[in-house]
Amino acid sequence: MFYDFRPSRSRDGPAEMLANYRGYLQTDGYVVYPSLVRHSEDGRIPIDNNTIERLLRPVAIGRKNYLFFGSAKGGKTAATLYTLVQSARRNHVDVWPYLTDVLRRIAAIAPGDTAALEALLPDRWVAAHPQHRLEEREEESRKARAHRRRKRAARRLAAIAS
Repeated sequence: MFYDFRPSRSRDGPAEMLANYRGYLQTDGYVVYPSLVRHSEDGRIPIDNNTIERLLRPVAIGRKNYLFFGSAKGGKTAATLYTLVQSARRNHVDVWPYLTDVLRRIAAIAPGDTAALEALLPDRWVAAHPQHRLEEREEESRKARAHRRRKRAARRLAAIAS
């Protein structure tokens, strides 16, 4: 049950708030409700965002350590490096060889040469260096996607049957 704040309920206790509870989600006409049940209407939409949360977990764990970069420029540099690392992981690229090569080559790129910078993006870099593709990570992701698809299909069938 979502707590819907109304000024009249500001002094109510739990017993008063649950007095009219009917056993299902009460939204009192909030506009957000359709977005809460959209995953049940379309099985392609995942019910959670665990993939993104797992990608953000390393940043959240070390948040206190990242508070002090020394300067605003240091913070921007760290944000760029985090973006590179997470993009490489997302594209199943071995991060260490990727960063080593990118950091060596980026110094030689002329400012404004977007074609040369685009060649350093993880998906394009791994196409040029296939030996650094993490096959086991890719297979693991493939299995997880298949598992999610099966779960969604079962959920759709259960919704149709009921």
